Amino acid sequence: MSLREAAQQALEALKMIDNAMPFPVAKHAIKQLSAALAESERKPLTDEEIMEILDYGQYGSVPAYQRNFVRAIERAHGIGGEA
Repeated sequence: MSLREAAQQALEALKMIDNAMPFPVAKHAIKQLSAALAESERKPLTDEEIMEILDYGQYGSVPAYQRNFVRAIERAHGIGGEA
């Protein structure tokens, strides 16, 4: 289960609890979780985006070592897999 899926489940549970027994802290947590889940999910760059950023368009592809470097940076920032 991803962190996003766990947060969604927690949000649904908080909403059910808040409906049964309203509490200001629950309302605050619902608001914060809802806002966090509303943010767009970060996704790995496509190979085409990497090629454009690194200005490799004229060569037709990005060397594997540079693509791997980009993927390592993404993972370190929680994008596209575990760090």
